[in-house]
Amino acid sequence: MAGKYLSLLVHFTWSTAGCEPWIATEIHESYSQLRDFAWQEGYGAFSVSKSEEARVERYIRNQEHHHRKRTFKEELIGLLEKHGIEYDKRHVWD
Repeated sequence: MAGKYLSLLVHFTWSTAGCEPWIATEIHESYSQLRDFAWQEGYGAFSVSKSEEARVERYIRNQEHHHRKRTFKEELIGLLEKHGIEYDKRHVWD
């Protein structure tokens, strides 16, 4: 657990650095539909309180159905605006 001792950027960099060889061999070679998989340049992170854990798990399980009504991009921008998080539209999505 990274907690308060590790910045998000450092944690993300460490987490993804060792994955590149695995992605190249396991995902690209084994799953033809994922041959174009690559890490995106940007990232976002949100914390969730323990009291909302079950709700978040339920959301993740139903994400495919949920995104039929509203795209992930629409949802992300909605979350940023709902919580008053400033963002630059040029950097939210490529």
